[in-house]
Amino acid sequence: MPDEARELLEIKLAQLNSLLWCCYGDGNGWFEEAGEKHRDHMLWIAADLAREAEMLLQVSGCG
Repeated sequence: MPDEARELLEIKLAQLNSLLWCCYGDGNGWFEEAGEKHRDHMLWIAADLAREAEMLLQVSGCG
């Protein structure tokens, strides 16, 4: 199970990295222009991914 958790952790972190880059990373202003509802949903996704990554880190034995 720790190897599977580690692989899932890598996937979740890659997803989170891409999401946050799209929201802020290239400075295109899209995040601000998306509107409150979409910003809230994207931050909700980011929070879920971070929470899942934290749980996977604990399961993998690294945390």
